[in-house]
Amino acid sequence: MAHHEPKVDEYGFDHSYNHPLPYTEMFLTFVALMVLTFITVGVTTYDFGYVMNLVVAMTIAFIKASLVAWYFMHLKEDAPLNGIILISSLLFVTLFITFTLMDTNAYAYFLETPSIVSTP
Repeated sequence: MAHHEPKVDEYGFDHSYNHPLPYTEMFLTFVALMVLTFITVGVTTYDFGYVMNLVVAMTIAFIKASLVAWYFMHLKEDAPLNGIILISSLLFVTLFITFTLMDTNAYAYFLETPSIVSTP
């Protein structure tokens, strides 16, 4: 955590902490997020197959979430263990959502077909 002089108010909150991220890093992160957004939109015009479309979309989402957490949530300045925990959590959530959506595609036929056949 960055060093700063504490300015504690009467309620015990420290208001002296400012954002140590330089404007150039904020701007480069913004540019990277915008480029990834354009890539996300551009990838939708190609069909890589259901599984690869999902993997590409989730990979881009994971990278964007990691950039936001690393720079805008100040994990870069925080203890390294917090960053490792958050990045690994994002990775596992991405994997769980990917496998769930792949499994949903495998059962889509059975969900659309009625299971009870009515007799006349």
